Amino acid sequence: MLVNKILNSVIVRGLFCGFMTTATVGLGYGYFFVVASVFIKDNRRRVGVVAAFGTAQFVMFASVYNRPLHEGLVQPHRIKMFLFFLSFFLLQLLWTSLTTLRNWPLLDLNDKRKPVVSKRRRVVKRLFFLQLEFMMNFFVQLYNPYLKPDSMIPGLVNFCLSRYNNDNEKKIVFVISSLAGWLIGHILVQIFFMILLMKLLEFIESIIIWVRKNFFES
Repeated sequence: MLVNKILNSVIVRGLFCGFMTTATVGLGYGYFFVVASVFIKDNRRRVGVVAAFGTAQFVMFASVYNRPLHEGLVQPHRIKMFLFFLSFFLLQLLWTSLTTLRNWPLLDLNDKRKPVVSKRRRVVKRLFFLQLEFMMNFFVQLYNPYLKPDSMIPGLVNFCLSRYNNDNEKKIVFVISSLAGWLIGHILVQIFFMILLMKLLEFIESIIIWVRKNFFES
């Protein structure tokens, strides 16, 4: 039947596997939306958070198809790899900001009580914050599977790829369609989390208004 042919096609299987990779985001999505929507008000820093989130999620998606990368992120020794890259980013971050760190009273650009700093120093401060936000969010997303391990997706992908060992064209189509499914899944999950966060903030705001009205204005 036509329906069975469509369901068993390479494109549909790839879309399904790509969409299922969205299930591995776990706690990383919660951290991403809370940090980007609540705690960060600067749009430039938000861009850094979003870029780190997208980069880390793409690395996790690529690790499903790359065995060495998958072992580096999922196997027990990935903690060493995590610490190695974290130390590298920290050294790079401190090196780029070393010339101005010693002259900064505090790392806050919005405090009006501080003396006026030069334009160059403000640019370096902003760069420091952008790198820091990118580094923190990038490694939070990579470290997320350690908090919530999930071996179902790599097993499912390996099973599907094993059916196309002798057909490279179908294998390429499967990878491309799974990438499309991964992108669609993340867009849908982001929309869901945004709606959920907005409803939660509205609920908290209504509670605050009710408490003020009944306990502080009476």
